[in-house]
Amino acid sequence: MGDHTGDLMAELAEGSRDEMEDCIHCGERWYTIHHKDGVCYKCQRQGKAGRSVLIARQKLRTRIILFGIPIIGILIAGILLFT
Repeated sequence: MGDHTGDLMAELAEGSRDEMEDCIHCGERWYTIHHKDGVCYKCQRQGKAGRSVLIARQKLRTRIILFGIPIIGILIAGILLFT
């Protein structure tokens, strides 16, 4: 029975090695099971955002910039017209 336990542990360790990922914040290598949305446990405890949150923030920034540029242009044109 002891031999089978050792074989099982070796298989689990070998399978886990294939599932490692780098944290998107600190770059530390962790087993995927300890990652949540690309963030390691240590960075999760520090409250750092995951991939999906960062992507959503970037999309929002892009929308704000794309919407804001025409508005700023209109305001500048209005100021120049009335001065």
